Amino acid sequence: MKSAVIAKLKQSPIPFILLYDIDDITSSEDILTSITSQGFQLVNYDDSIAFRYFFEKNFREKPDCNVKLVLKVTGYHNYMPYDIESSFYNITLSLKELFPGLSYSILKELDSELYNRLYRVYKYMGQNLSQRETLDFILKNLFGIYPETINKFTDLIKALIDFYYENDSLPQVVSDYLADLLMCKEDFKEYPVKKLLEGADSFFDYLQGQWEIFVKGLTSTLPIKSAVDFSHKDIKIYLGSLFDEGYLTPVRSDNIDNVPLWVHRGILIDELGQLRAIYNNLLDRLYDTLDNITSYKDWLQAAKDWAEILVIYNDERIQGRLDEKAFISISDMLNSRFRTWLFDNYNLLPSLSYARAPVMVHHIPWYINYRMGKDATQKAALIVVDGMALDDWLIISRYLNRNSSCRFEEKFCFAWIPTITSISRQAIFSGQIPRYFGKTIFSTSEDERHWKKFWAERGIRPDAIYYMRGIKHFNENGLRDIVENPKSKMLGLVVNMIDDMVHGQQMLRAGLHQNLRLWMEKEGFKKFLQTLLERNFDVYITSDHGHVSSVGQGNLREGLAVDRAADRVRIYEQGKNYETALKRYKAYKWAGYGLPEEYNYIISDGCYSYGKDNEKNLTHGGISIEEVIVPFIHIRKEE
Repeated sequence: MKSAVIAKLKQSPIPFILLYDIDDITSSEDILTSITSQGFQLVNYDDSIAFRYFFEKNFREKPDCNVKLVLKVTGYHNYMPYDIESSFYNITLSLKELFPGLSYSILKELDSELYNRLYRVYKYMGQNLSQRETLDFILKNLFGIYPETINKFTDLIKALIDFYYENDSLPQVVSDYLADLLMCKEDFKEYPVKKLLEGADSFFDYLQGQWEIFVKGLTSTLPIKSAVDFSHKDIKIYLGSLFDEGYLTPVRSDNIDNVPLWVHRGILIDELGQLRAIYNNLLDRLYDTLDNITSYKDWLQAAKDWAEILVIYNDERIQGRLDEKAFISISDMLNSRFRTWLFDNYNLLPSLSYARAPVMVHHIPWYINYRMGKDATQKAALIVVDGMALDDWLIISRYLNRNSSCRFEEKFCFAWIPTITSISRQAIFSGQIPRYFGKTIFSTSEDERHWKKFWAERGIRPDAIYYMRGIKHFNENGLRDIVENPKSKMLGLVVNMIDDMVHGQQMLRAGLHQNLRLWMEKEGFKKFLQTLLERNFDVYITSDHGHVSSVGQGNLREGLAVDRAADRVRIYEQGKNYETALKRYKAYKWAGYGLPEEYNYIISDGCYSYGKDNEKNLTHGGISIEEVIVPFIHIRKEE
């Protein structure tokens, strides 16, 4: 399909192309990469005034004959200004044209990332497939799942372990189709088939619960039996990898005398020894990931594994017992390769589809709006935990998951670079790339106005939209009134506790993790989430940026002021000399993708910051993976 799209674009006799991408086909990573590699620059058309400013400044005033501009309009756009439409070569792209024999209504439900794969396996033979026939074709040819071979519950567990090793979920329409097929079979009526098909998180949560029951059944005198037969040869063969790679967690057991040896892999016998084994397995998997990066999604997995490593590495019970050289080596390699990848690919991320999950933090309100329409929900609360890194979230989530009746959908997305609050958090609440709020780029005072404007434009009454910041213990004045107000539909909340901990932290990450545990033991956050869910809010949790352990390389008192914790960046107005920052310090100029062009952004290299010589701190503002990739969590009541 990539070649078909490129061939269409190359038909244009002029360098300005107006692409009516009716079905948002070009928002997939592989197609976007192909388009840019052919010398095209793709720009989304959101607002005529903003586009005119961008076009005049970047193409009329300084034309580049090597770059062809593709102005993309998604969906059936009602109005395009005549002067723009007539100045561009018009092209239309649609799923009906690319997949003439497949059901259009089914294709529209798929994520754009799947279209290129589907194009490779589908050949039109003159036959038009029905909805069910299209679903059957997709299930078998894209996902390798053959319903006719799944006749027992063990068959389903095996098939889903295979599937979730390579994928995080099936498209909803495909999942519903498979669930209907299976539930027609008598052997599946007593099992939670839909829960297992909701995604990898839901499936492995179920498997974890069943493993706990299975072990209890082996060690108890009571007749306890798990729904999953882990002793079956088709399931047993996976167990070692499931525990080694962290899909399942070993459980505690007081009596293992009569437990078969193969079960010991999943029992917490030597906790520190198993922590060390998990740590080493994570290092191996991270090395393997770094050698095989093909997509931004690979970096999300790398960030998750690195966060797990950071949690173990900073666990006071095992500190000093792990391979320090291996930790430093992988850290250097990770961020060196991440930096190279960001310079080559970061500019593509804003244009990627957010249908399955936001890729960047400014996609978040758009995604929430999309989900509310798709799930027919009426109320949502977005909680932005200022400065929360992925490893912080892992600690928090373990407390929230205890005895929880909630369902957690865990995703990750990219913060805006430089990773400072006034840029990245403002992007979250506005739904815009920073270029479009350049006048307020150094302030957080506009977050409330941005948030209310975004939702008012989507039809939410102004008196149903609320914003509050400065939350730390969830007992702040006015917070309860907002949540309990029957008119409330859309909440934007900023939690400042972690950011405050980062600013005052003397013991670096280990101390921060310990403070987080103490904070979570008070259960204020957990009880607040329960209150939101009880009042029928869909809850989303995210962060504007993370933080990294840094070493000061000397104070630099140039550039525009940012908060001290963002000491890894200095920002200079255009025309101001920033050579000192590059020559005297380990630093480089960031490419500035999506940022206001009135400034230059000079970022500290490696793990350095513009602080007091050799002083160690937790800081942000740079482009390390700990600062850039942040959690995005959707929490709903368990049905």
